[in-house]
Amino acid sequence: MKQWLMGVIAAAILCTIAQDLSPKGSVKQVGRLVCAMVLLCAVLSPIKTLDVAAGGQWLTDYRATLADSRVALAEQGEEIQMAVIAEKYRAYIESKGAQLGLDCQARVDCREEGEIYVPDRVEVTGDLAQGDWDGLRRCLEEELGVPPERQSFREEGAP
Repeated sequence: MKQWLMGVIAAAILCTIAQDLSPKGSVKQVGRLVCAMVLLCAVLSPIKTLDVAAGGQWLTDYRATLADSRVALAEQGEEIQMAVIAEKYRAYIESKGAQLGLDCQARVDCREEGEIYVPDRVEVTGDLAQGDWDGLRRCLEEELGVPPERQSFREEGAP
């Protein structure tokens, strides 16, 4: 870069001196044209050392990296969407439990079914001695489509 800049500066100085020393008239006009060509060559000289193949490889690598980033971003977006939906189901189950007289906490695992996420497994923790646990079991099965074999209920404080 430094060598290129020095070449451009040298060409500019040379052209300035040549312009000052040239006589007026057509000689000066031809001198301007020659100086313009010299400066253009000095400015564009790095192009002859340009490695087009390396540029093409860089572009190919960049496109591959961009494609990988898009895939990773899409997967991350899906994971976030699944977590948000699982949180909505958790809040719904805990609210339904409260309506049935239960003080419970829920954990929901979702799965993708077609284009939507649905609850796959539900784990509910709370005081099993109070409230309508059977009503919550029915709600999970009928309203959310979670079969009894993918429902689990644990006593609060149990391992």
